[in-house]
Amino acid sequence: MEQEKYIPGVCNIGPEERRMRKIGGWAGIVLFIVLFAILYFTGEPHWARFFLFLPAITAATGWVQYQNHFCVNFGMRGLRNMDKPAFQTENVIEAEYKKKDRQRSLKLIGFSVVVSLAATAIAYFL
Repeated sequence: MEQEKYIPGVCNIGPEERRMRKIGGWAGIVLFIVLFAILYFTGEPHWARFFLFLPAITAATGWVQYQNHFCVNFGMRGLRNMDKPAFQTENVIEAEYKKKDRQRSLKLIGFSVVVSLAATAIAYFL
């Protein structure tokens, strides 16, 4: 497998960190489905379904980060981890690179919020 490399504003996490984001994405999906089923089948009021936003944002953010090879938290904080074990980071030194990473983080966060709001709205109206 070809070694991934850090590209500012494009890729800031490698295989280990991507695997963690994928697990988070799946956990969010499972939690969303379980919570929706509980709220739906117990007859809770529709407004309670707004709480589905929390697992929805977890799922969306996890999958967006996994697919894009980019951690929004690392991007906002000027960090990267391309080839180390999970949770071990390196600082991004160059100011221009940090700026690109922050911009990418904000775009991915915005996309995740939109997806999460859509999923929550669909669940609300079911």
